[in-house]
Amino acid sequence: MEKKEYNPWLRCAAVFVVSLAVIIAMHRLVPTDDPEGSNLLVNGFMALCITAGFAVADRRWRKNRRHREEIQRRLNEK
Repeated sequence: MEKKEYNPWLRCAAVFVVSLAVIIAMHRLVPTDDPEGSNLLVNGFMALCITAGFAVADRRWRKNRRHREEIQRRLNEK
């Protein structure tokens, strides 16, 4: 069975939706006097920051993996 590769934008969209849902659920379940807890703009910005961090980490991970595979291939040729 082959691994299915998803587009990077699809992974980022899924991370954004999941992180936004988790942030909103956290603010709904944990009662606080935080006025920013119900603000969709603040929650969306926090989810956007999490998604940006994920996108940077994912890009570095994939670039590093290709580089590692190239080195392994070169070592196996010798």
